[in-house]
Amino acid sequence: MKILYFTGTGNSLYVAKKIGGDLLSIPQLIKNNQYNIEDDIVGIVCPVYCMTMPNIVKEYLQKVEISANYLFVVMTYGTEFYGCLEPIKRLLTKKGLYVNYSNVVLMTDNFPPIHDIKKEKEKHDNRLIDQKIENIKNDILRRNEYHIPANLKNKVIEIGYDIIYKVILSHIVRLYINTNICNNCNICRDICPRGNIIMTDEGPVIGKNCEYCFGCYHNCPRGAIHDKGETNNEHYRNQNIKLLELIQSNKQ
Repeated sequence: MKILYFTGTGNSLYVAKKIGGDLLSIPQLIKNNQYNIEDDIVGIVCPVYCMTMPNIVKEYLQKVEISANYLFVVMTYGTEFYGCLEPIKRLLTKKGLYVNYSNVVLMTDNFPPIHDIKKEKEKHDNRLIDQKIENIKNDILRRNEYHIPANLKNKVIEIGYDIIYKVILSHIVRLYINTNICNNCNICRDICPRGNIIMTDEGPVIGKNCEYCFGCYHNCPRGAIHDKGETNNEHYRNQNIKLLELIQSNKQ
């Protein structure tokens, strides 16, 4: 089994690790120009960004050639998943791929422009998360067929997801770096899946090709990266995932 995954703060990587198999980071696959994936079982695990898949996942899936007898999609989300599975399933279907199974896992919402991360951390019972992942894993190993039905509300919201993602996110996310407390450790640069942060004599500079994963924000050891909409500067990384794992997954 091969799992293609993308993670910003470790939630999706944790799910992928719990399901098991050969884990392949989508940013690294793009970096190494690897677009042929073949196995008996192939899965895609990624977070929900603004009710749909992250751009970097969409870009990779548009190019990849997948050969599998059983294909599944699992997405992690924080508040609402709406119709998040439909765009990714539709993309794969257009490529002639049949998705056998799709599901979602509710985890900590770590989007600081909207949510109080401190409060979000307190909401979840890790035992329930692990049980949900275990149920999904068993479904996959049994090759069950399952999809969450999309209700009318989800279908209506899904219609405008491209506009929401491209327009609203670019206005909501307003990251900046306090260079007075930055120690130029390079973590923000190394953890960025887009290579969107460069180091200068004045410190790190954030470019215009942000994936909105907030990996830099949540993993800055000095708390030097902020968003203008943040409630506080609380940080989040999945407690089961190490910083080095995120860097290895995303470094460009």
